[in-house]
Amino acid sequence: MNRGEPLLNKEVLVNKKYIVRLTDAERRVCDEVVKKLKGTSQKVRRAQILLKADADGLGWTDETICQAYGCRVQTVENVRKRFVLDGFELALDGVKRQTPPTQNRVLGDSSRRRCGVRRTHGKRVGSLCKAL
Repeated sequence: MNRGEPLLNKEVLVNKKYIVRLTDAERRVCDEVVKKLKGTSQKVRRAQILLKADADGLGWTDETICQAYGCRVQTVENVRKRFVLDGFELALDGVKRQTPPTQNRVLGDSSRRRCGVRRTHGKRVGSLCKAL
């Protein structure tokens, strides 16, 4: 399989709901991210997907893209959808989390009680837990 050639006819893209058309500036940004491996692995993969899915560029099918980069077809479809609905920056960088994945640990008196730390006259006497 030669990765430099388009593997389908442009007429197949007509059936797609979300068609990616990159500008020259967006294409340059994606090329730079891929060539320099700039950013996270997810960002590099999204840049690769956008470059191959570009209707004015190579215009690969979703199945061909997922086979080339080892991802699912749903991933390619999601990147296409995010590009069309939310724009280039969000499609490339992804959505930032609103809340942290875990809650912050409680510090202070409550954590000492939870771990069973005993204090006598301000000095630590014993602990039931090794580390927080």
